[in-house]
Amino acid sequence: MAGRKKTKAKPSYIETLERAWRVHVAPKWGMREVQSITHDEVQVWVSALAESKSASVVLRAEGILRALLAKAKADKCITRQSMRWSRIAQEASQEARVSDHRPIAGPG
Repeated sequence: MAGRKKTKAKPSYIETLERAWRVHVAPKWGMREVQSITHDEVQVWVSALAESKSASVVLRAEGILRALLAKAKADKCITRQSMRWSRIAQEASQEARVSDHRPIAGPG
């Protein structure tokens, strides 16, 4: 395909992205029409992921979905993208960090 950028990334990174797609994104969003995906649904999904997964896993999965929707918008498959993507991921990762906080015992 002419005009497409070639990804220059380590195979381990590509594998990580493929795993995130296969495990987290595709089961929830893979069979959905992009125009049917709502902000609220994504927010609930990201929050649920943040309860059991690390912030990096949540951000990676959310980033994959965000990139797919941005591409759909660029290709005019959807006419608007009113979702506040970066805020959803930031809020979820901040909540995950707060809930994972464990006090460190001081010198005895």
